[in-house]
Amino acid sequence: FITNDDWQNDDVPEAFIKLTEYSDYGQLEISGCKFINKAVENIIVKGIGEGIHSLNSSYTVDQVCTTTNYPCDEFKGCSFENLYYAIHSTGTEPISPLHTITNSEFINNRYGVYIDAINNAVVTSNSFNLNVGTDSRGLYLNECTAYHVEDNYFTSPNNATPNFGIIVNYS
Repeated sequence: FITNDDWQNDDVPEAFIKLTEYSDYGQLEISGCKFINKAVENIIVKGIGEGIHSLNSSYTVDQVCTTTNYPCDEFKGCSFENLYYAIHSTGTEPISPLHTITNSEFINNRYGVYIDAINNAVVTSNSFNLNVGTDSRGLYLNECTAYHVEDNYFTSPNNATPNFGIIVNYS
């Protein structure tokens, strides 16, 4: 999934994947995908957009095996680059959807993973390279409970711009 300078529309592009009330159909698996905004000249789309936007939906973001070997010995994870929200998930229902985000790479996004009012989210074994030149957040948990966050790696350039690896707000 790529947005580039050839974007012809005057509107800001929405999410590459948009899920609404998807929990009723099971848990969607998103494996080995790339979500990239390559626009550098087009002011309308530069540094904006969303990779995955979900409302009351269940999904897993994980790596995929790239060989036919058993057991698998080569994997490719998902990557999210130069987006405003790489992953933006919100829950409004009393039963929380399932969220697992693992083995993925987040590069220069304003928000790597933003989870709002979702319980039992799992965010493990990811790398977050925080955005240069903006105040970015790697992982933001807002009003969440019973989450599992482990083995994530956060890097940020050494500059005056405030970047935050993890923010836990009312969670």
